[in-house]
Amino acid sequence: MEIFTPEIMDPLFWILEQSRGVEQGKEHHPEGDVFTHSLQAVYCAFRETTDTDLILAAMLHDVGKIARRMGHANESVKLLDCHCSAKTLWLIRNHLRLWNFMTGEMKKLSKIKGLIEHPWFTPLAHLGRIDKEARSPTRRIAYCKQDIVDRLNRCVEPHFEPPMQQSGLDRRQEEIREMTPAEVVERTGMKYLDIPGIVWFSGDSNRMYRKIP
Repeated sequence: MEIFTPEIMDPLFWILEQSRGVEQGKEHHPEGDVFTHSLQAVYCAFRETTDTDLILAAMLHDVGKIARRMGHANESVKLLDCHCSAKTLWLIRNHLRLWNFMTGEMKKLSKIKGLIEHPWFTPLAHLGRIDKEARSPTRRIAYCKQDIVDRLNRCVEPHFEPPMQQSGLDRRQEEIREMTPAEVVERTGMKYLDIPGIVWFSGDSNRMYRKIP
């Protein structure tokens, strides 16, 4: 099943590719430019999670450095605003705030509680781990767009089960749902039917009674 189509992914890959050659401070990023960091991050995410929102956040969280380093989280969101889910954008917007939270630089209690109690705090913490892991000066990853797309689609496959084969009884019940009480009696000869989820039909009075769950 192809959920992550070229229409969805091509704009994201184009933005990612603009980060080639965007250098970072060697002290914090010995792995090299933003593009190298992003590839390490996305494959680390593939290894540890099937959450595609988190995976895309890992791949794209630093693309705002194309524009500027300071405040790059917000720049990343601006670039990706029309192309990513609300969850992915929230993770990217807040990935620097996580470091402020972890180092104690975040002082205001309302901000601390607001971050901890947010429903996406756990994947945000995971993004922080991935961000830290993706800084190897020796690891080099081949850039293959099709491999990234295939891995993303494999992540979502379990959420889309193939449709079950409809049995003869199921089809009969669907037909009955479309009939009036009079038609049910005429076509089936039944005085009443007790089918889960629909109604009782009384053939004698040609009246319909709703079944009480």
